[in-house]
Amino acid sequence: KKGAYPAMLVTTSFNDSHRMVVCELLPREIFGKETLLWISQDITELENSKRREEEAKFFLQTLLDDMPASVFAKDINDDFRIVLWNKEVERQTGISADQAIGKTGLELNAFPGSAETFRKHDMELLEAGHTVNFIEECTTASGKKITYNSFKTVMQTESGKSFIMD
Repeated sequence: KKGAYPAMLVTTSFNDSHRMVVCELLPREIFGKETLLWISQDITELENSKRREEEAKFFLQTLLDDMPASVFAKDINDDFRIVLWNKEVERQTGISADQAIGKTGLELNAFPGSAETFRKHDMELLEAGHTVNFIEECTTASGKKITYNSFKTVMQTESGKSFIMD
């Protein structure tokens, strides 16, 4: 299209400083000659903040995955869909986080025949309004019978989303 020139976005780093640069060649009609528009902004703090956030996420995920306890979370406001599933739960159930996340306990059926009991305990937790302890007896999909001590609690984010941590 006549007079239209695509803008070019470049990010550059030098000596731990980060800049975002937008360059655009303006149409001749504007100034009567070719003119290069150059806008540069220091994004060092934004990039450092992203790096710190990535490091914190990695640290927390490693902590969750390496602890010898099952940890998973369900979104209270989305039909109790699973949003977190650590490696110990994977080991116990044989179900990967990729398979579990986004599903409800009924859809997942990680411990056949126990989904209704788990939902009942979730509802008891919500009624109690504080951390509740349950002794869970169930059978894994491979047929192994297990008994475990379950501490359920409600966690709320700064934005107001609520989750059951189990």
